[in-house]
Amino acid sequence: MASAPLDPKQIFFGNPVRDDHRPDPKEIVQFLIYLKSAIDALRGATGDADALDDIAADIADLRSDLDKILANAPEDADTFSEISEALNALTEGAPPDRNTFAEVSSVLDELLSLTVQSLMVANSDPNNIVAATTSPSKSLSSGMLFSLSPADTNTGPVTISIDGSDPIPLIVNSRALKEGELTRPNTVLIRIFSGGAQARIVGGNLGADLVKDRVDDLTGLLVPSPFPAPRTLLSTKQWVTRKIADMIGDDPDVVFVADFQAQMALAVGVGTMDDCLAYDRAASAYYVDQAGRYISTASGDPRWGDRGLMIEPSRTNLFKQSRDPTASSWTRARSTVSPSSMFVGGLSAAKLIEDTSSGTHNISQTFAVTAGDWITVSMLVSAGERNFAAIQLQGSPFPGQPRASFNLSSGIAKVTQGTATATARAVAGGWLVEITAQATATGNAAAYVFAAVTDSAISYAGDGSSGIYVSGLQAEIGRYATSLIRTLDAVGTRPADVMTFADASWWPKAVGTVWMQAEARPIDGVRLIGGLGSGDTPLAMVSATGSISAQTNGVKLTAETGGNSWGLGSTVEVVSSWDLTGRSLAMEEGIVAADAEPSRSTVMTHIGSRGTDTPIDVMCGYVKQLKVWKARA
Repeated sequence: MASAPLDPKQIFFGNPVRDDHRPDPKEIVQFLIYLKSAIDALRGATGDADALDDIAADIADLRSDLDKILANAPEDADTFSEISEALNALTEGAPPDRNTFAEVSSVLDELLSLTVQSLMVANSDPNNIVAATTSPSKSLSSGMLFSLSPADTNTGPVTISIDGSDPIPLIVNSRALKEGELTRPNTVLIRIFSGGAQARIVGGNLGADLVKDRVDDLTGLLVPSPFPAPRTLLSTKQWVTRKIADMIGDDPDVVFVADFQAQMALAVGVGTMDDCLAYDRAASAYYVDQAGRYISTASGDPRWGDRGLMIEPSRTNLFKQSRDPTASSWTRARSTVSPSSMFVGGLSAAKLIEDTSSGTHNISQTFAVTAGDWITVSMLVSAGERNFAAIQLQGSPFPGQPRASFNLSSGIAKVTQGTATATARAVAGGWLVEITAQATATGNAAAYVFAAVTDSAISYAGDGSSGIYVSGLQAEIGRYATSLIRTLDAVGTRPADVMTFADASWWPKAVGTVWMQAEARPIDGVRLIGGLGSGDTPLAMVSATGSISAQTNGVKLTAETGGNSWGLGSTVEVVSSWDLTGRSLAMEEGIVAADAEPSRSTVMTHIGSRGTDTPIDVMCGYVKQLKVWKARA
């Protein structure tokens, strides 16, 4: 008696497989799809040893089931033994990491493609040909991924042609599509291989739990025939996250979503990432992550990571040798500076060591300032034998010689002399400390960094060995510190981060809603969303920490928060909506502000700034998520 068909979901959820089961090719394909889903779902689970041990055990069970299937598989499945070898990396030795999961997933991709290719069924039914065009044009290639949302129902096997290529058959479960399988509201996820197109029907019996984890990205418009309505083509071999899929959901009014913490974005009908976003910053820079580590980013690359997309205005570091206080650019008084094995903020730190004399023990550097300039001096610092540090501004521009002390145990910042503001923020292995004061005259100023024994005692008798660890020294014109600008023998400038919509034709001008999640310094007038030249914006900041504004036709609307306030380390949600009858604005859980100021046809082009060649009103912080609708909320 022939054995009953095997449900691949039984394998996935760990039910036993009969030793005598003899699978057919269709079951092997289904098994691979579910196994790949498991691998991809587990790829992100790294860092927890217990969880990884559990994962390894689960995959070991899956491999055991696979071995039973392969032992009785038809001859054309012999190559699947490679899967067992690949899975050894996940079930033997040290707990698997993200790269190991990625390698196994890649092996499964190749084997799945080979299997479906060998089992495909050709067809030439002219009444079920899907003719697809992409914008920009994409050549048909193995590995291309896209989805089809049909406006009608197929009457038989389906072929697909992309940008005039020869039609290829659409295969599902190792067979041609049957009548009625391609129908609304189901979506078909398609993967091109050499000579065919593998399909997974999302919302049908196969793959409903798979595509939620792996949804392809958009690269243009699908114009199917005989299905009359244009549909979206997803392609370019890049997957987007579950969060992106959930952000889009079933809402037909969504036109743009971005999850910058996962480095993913998608404009409906335009594409993902390079298709829908353009970024510019012609210099290297540092990204500061949630752990307070400074991570170098190459020139021209967006600064993004676990805190989102980092955007800062252009700044110049007036210090030379900003990461090397042992260099000759720094003047030492009653102290020496030596390299060390310590790291502060993920950057190597030098030790400022006091000598045995009485007095202040410091390093300093001079720079030119202009009357009226606000100057911020910052550094990365950690306690050594001394638990206090201080920064002081001196010279004719600062007659009051403002000074701030920093407790390197508690992180308390205290202005101890003159008029200034001071803060300390925890970073990996220490603190980022800063002092800000205004110059009252034009001339040469000097910034001093002291080791100290209390928050007020910067002059004392040293012991010849005690000190503090310093790195990342910066002096800049502005009322707050920005991320470190590395310099060598000359001052250095970091241009502003400019993130724009590569194609903003989708922006909802007359009727729309934009929602953003961000953390940023409260700076009056900066644009969270901005245009090329107009001052109009659906989202701008005001200096008050709990406020947000919108501006249309020169008329400003302001809303106040009912929850978190602006500030680095504080995540805030804001939403703005508009139509021809008026607009509304809200921040966190605060009261919604609304008026009757009508929208006008202004296209927004920038994220975190506005302007043309030189951006202005640039934010200082992180954009975490962004979503835009073509409807008023």
